Amino acid sequence: MPVVYGPHPDDVKAVAPPNSYILAEVIYRKIFHLIYRFFSLKKTVNELKVKVYFAYAQAALRVRHFRRFAKRQQRAYRLLPSELILHRMSLSYSPPHA
Repeated sequence: MPVVYGPHPDDVKAVAPPNSYILAEVIYRKIFHLIYRFFSLKKTVNELKVKVYFAYAQAALRVRHFRRFAKRQQRAYRLLPSELILHRMSLSYSPPHA
């Protein structure tokens, strides 16, 4: 099947039978559209990777702070790890005063 490049598409349609040729403009348009979609998806994926990385880093920082806090509390109160969790809960919750 011939690929036609150069003449106006209407001139080609007037001379050649339908579905007997491929216009180069159509191929280029599809290729450029695919390239555009690829780079826009790549940009979206990169933005998502950055968001995931920072969410992971923030979570890791929280875990690190909690571990430091846990070690300090464990040393200060001589608590076992299971008791530490209960102690932490009692520090963060205060019942309403009646």
